[in-house]
Amino acid sequence: MDDEGFQQRGPGSKNACSSVPCRFLVIAICILLICAGMVFFVIGCLFTWGHRTMYNYYMVPVDAYLNHMGLTNNEAAKTTVLTAILEFVEPFGQIAFWIGLCTTALCCVGLYGAIVQNRFILFLFSSMLLAKVLILAVIIIAFHAQP
Repeated sequence: MDDEGFQQRGPGSKNACSSVPCRFLVIAICILLICAGMVFFVIGCLFTWGHRTMYNYYMVPVDAYLNHMGLTNNEAAKTTVLTAILEFVEPFGQIAFWIGLCTTALCCVGLYGAIVQNRFILFLFSSMLLAKVLILAVIIIAFHAQP
């Protein structure tokens, strides 16, 4: 058996995603999802560990709220409100962090599979992406049912 039989391109090809439009589509989707994953990762890092950054970001609305309530000079009220906001935002930051990390890693696998045209890697990518979407759907539904 010669090697050319395995390198054929066409409808009965042994290579995964052997048509050029299919490869470009998978590569483009992977690159877009990698960028989105990195954005989620950075936002998650800021919300989870960037207390000083978030503190400065929320300081103006908190000052406006405290001014409206007549508690402008009350440092305990300011600290309490900022702590409550940061404790509310931190779980969302952790969710965004893990979504970004998993999406970036998963799409790097898909990008590699599309470049080398490996059926197993592309199957792994598509099944893991589907599982990730289903898990996110369950998380979103569960969060809305019991926030």
